[in-house]
Amino acid sequence: MKTELIDSSIAAATPIPLARKLTYSLGVLCGMFVWSVAEGFGGPYRRGTPTDPGAAIIYTLLLGALLLVAAGRLTVTRLAAVRSAPG
Repeated sequence: MKTELIDSSIAAATPIPLARKLTYSLGVLCGMFVWSVAEGFGGPYRRGTPTDPGAAIIYTLLLGALLLVAAGRLTVTRLAAVRSAPG
């Protein structure tokens, strides 16, 4: 019950510009917690278990990328400059 409430709160707060970095940071922490505890890192550690990594790691990576964009460290201009640089 608490996990659904936290996930819904993060999903509702993600498009709102107020406290974006805080929302993304909490989302990354929550995603890592769910992926490590509830999904067991998504690994095939026992016989007969699926090898699906789970959705929490995808959410964590997405929110981490959004955190980089919100911090100004990842922009389309920088990506274009890196790709078009000679060398």
